[in-house]
Amino acid sequence: MIENYIAKKSLDLAFKKAQSILANMGGSFDSDEAMLERCLKTHLNFASNWAGEISFTDLQKAKNIGDVYIPLDLYVTPLRSRITEDEEVTSIRLDQAIDFINQRHFVLLGHPGAGKTTTMKHVCQQLLGDNEGLLPDTSFPLVIKLRDVNKRRRADLPDPDLFKDILWSLFHQILGIQIIYPEGLETLDERSNIRKLTILEALESLCPAIILDGYDEIIDKVNRDTVLSEIRELGTSLNKAQLLVTSRTGNFNYNLDGFDHFEIRPLNDSQVREFVSKWIVDGEKIKILLDQLDNSPFKDTAIRPLTLAHLCAIFERIGRIPEKPKTVYRKVVNLLIEEWDEQRSVERGSNYASFSADRKFEFLCELAYTLTNSVGKSIFKRQDLTKSYERICGNYALPRNQARTVARELESHTGLFIESGYHLFEFSHKSIQEYLTAEYVVRLPEIPLRVGNIRKIPNELAIAVSISSSPSDYICTLVLNRFKLIPEKQSEFIQTFVNRLLVEKPDFNQSTLVGWALVILYSMHFIRSLNNLSQLELFASDTMAREFDVLSKMIKARIRKSEVYRFYEKIQEQEALDGVIVQTLEKKNGFEHFDGSNRFDGIHLPDILKIRDTLLE
Repeated sequence: MIENYIAKKSLDLAFKKAQSILANMGGSFDSDEAMLERCLKTHLNFASNWAGEISFTDLQKAKNIGDVYIPLDLYVTPLRSRITEDEEVTSIRLDQAIDFINQRHFVLLGHPGAGKTTTMKHVCQQLLGDNEGLLPDTSFPLVIKLRDVNKRRRADLPDPDLFKDILWSLFHQILGIQIIYPEGLETLDERSNIRKLTILEALESLCPAIILDGYDEIIDKVNRDTVLSEIRELGTSLNKAQLLVTSRTGNFNYNLDGFDHFEIRPLNDSQVREFVSKWIVDGEKIKILLDQLDNSPFKDTAIRPLTLAHLCAIFERIGRIPEKPKTVYRKVVNLLIEEWDEQRSVERGSNYASFSADRKFEFLCELAYTLTNSVGKSIFKRQDLTKSYERICGNYALPRNQARTVARELESHTGLFIESGYHLFEFSHKSIQEYLTAEYVVRLPEIPLRVGNIRKIPNELAIAVSISSSPSDYICTLVLNRFKLIPEKQSEFIQTFVNRLLVEKPDFNQSTLVGWALVILYSMHFIRSLNNLSQLELFASDTMAREFDVLSKMIKARIRKSEVYRFYEKIQEQEALDGVIVQTLEKKNGFEHFDGSNRFDGIHLPDILKIRDTLLE
């Protein structure tokens, strides 16, 4: 009942003060106190239903917010305000932040899927539950989903002539105020002013916590500017009622008087465990899911509540997260670029013609490849971004001098590429940067030939093998044609490639050439490592022997010894410390290339091969 949230005397006071304001201006109400009570009761029912649950397409059934909510940490200033990548930005818990703001208003920022709306639903539930510790000076939640601004129509408004007012019109509807304006008003601005003063008096008397959720979801720029102006006006006019505004970080670069700004911090390990425990409940299943996450290359995507919630939902349905990492990469990218907005019927217009979701994906892939190759790390300075952007912007009909503006649109629309400090940028997840780079490489007409274009991306090339239309052909081309370009001193390149290949689990077909690629890859590793170690030291420290043995089991058609001996003759064999024979083979005279009728005719054979017997059929 409404009496549980708003004292009767507050309704009386709100009505009488608003009535007094109108009377002083020569106007009156065409509604009564009972109308105000009925309208607020209707709104509180809406707020209660809105705050009650969370749902999305991967979820079997909606979850109660109270069952799955975990407290999030907030940066006390947006992360993009830090001067260097090493600067630590102070963070506090949500309840501490709300204590911290006292009577000030509150802007909550976060990247897509960070938990902004869920946090506001939690605040709303707490207020509806008579929680005295959270915003104790407010009486009840008043919720406005700002995406609803996109579908408002003049005819639906209580005062259609004042269509340009947005938040004021919404308050007008929620409170059910029917105003009879004094005769002789000359302008709409005069009527608007009367309405504002009346609504402000009512809000100050009622003392609600006004939740304005999703500023970034307002499509039209004129409407966004209008709402921002009204938020500024409300912020300086309201002393007792409090405003709580949420927005994606990339859409809110404003400083508002009377507001404190916070940004949701990514989940830490203990929060990930707590999150999974609340979603899955069963202790044994919780352990299984956490183990699978810990051993996956996409663990870093679980720092975002939206991604982790979808992984939990998939696990609930099938009892595991997808075996192939490429499935998760694609799920995360599609979720953030397009699917999450589609599920909530949110449209986001681009500032650039033809920069659709598909083109954004392609641009991010090329940007990831270009930055990875030119910088070789995961945090980029503004000049790095500008240089890479100018190199590729023409491919997407983007203006040459708008690197930062395009970056901010990508941050706002996808959250995959973010501004993480003053003139500092990064991909939000390292694994997704690797995946996007791999997507770009695998879509090229051919694998890059220049050594500078491949020596920095062993992880990305392993992913490219996995996501290619023919993993067998791809790895053969890499090993037999490209890896010979990698300088021998870079022995760690092959180690990294093989280890990531094992994680990515590509599906190889029954091609004998894959068997050749395997033995040649091992020989490259052995010979390059031997350049730095004695043979005894290598046998003692060659942890990659086990990895190559595991890799050999993924290959459905390993080559036979007799096939190897067609091209090579044995000149030495030694027993490794694990008991496996390692043969040293020398190419026979007259055999320079593979023969046979297949697309790999003419591939050059190495002069010397080192082969573990376990890699052969």
